Amino acid sequence: MAEVQQFMIDKKPLVRKYYDGGAEFQQMMVNQDIALGHSWNGPAAALINDGFPLGMSIPREGSYGFVYTFNIANNAPNADNAYTFLDALLSSPEIGAAMTKASGFISTYKDVAPHLTELERKSTSFPEEQLANLQFFRAEQNELKYGLMDPAVEAIKAA
Repeated sequence: MAEVQQFMIDKKPLVRKYYDGGAEFQQMMVNQDIALGHSWNGPAAALINDGFPLGMSIPREGSYGFVYTFNIANNAPNADNAYTFLDALLSSPEIGAAMTKASGFISTYKDVAPHLTELERKSTSFPEEQLANLQFFRAEQNELKYGLMDPAVEAIKAA
């Protein structure tokens, strides 16, 4: 990781910006401050769905992936209400499609595709050969990300 960190620091003058969030990535694209960038799929898909000429792919070298989830805390004081809320969210694929339309992020709901336009389906999916390059991780057990990558990212930003 130290070698990668130093490489990134050495190449920092060639990088427009190490940005902090999806909206900043979108703004740099729209303003034509950048022509190439790394982002989560949601901000890129939102631009595509708004008609911005952008494509995205998962690099052949691979990348890590994650899935956001809803959780109910142990001994939650209103657990019944929380379960009712989750049941409502999961009750129909239209809800998953609405969440994808609002965020640009890929839905994990079954049968969402028929409720998305062709452009929305295209902007929130990847070919199987690219998906094979993703490695999903468990956040609470990932020394690579939290023990190595995150400190390196902070050092690169500070350099």
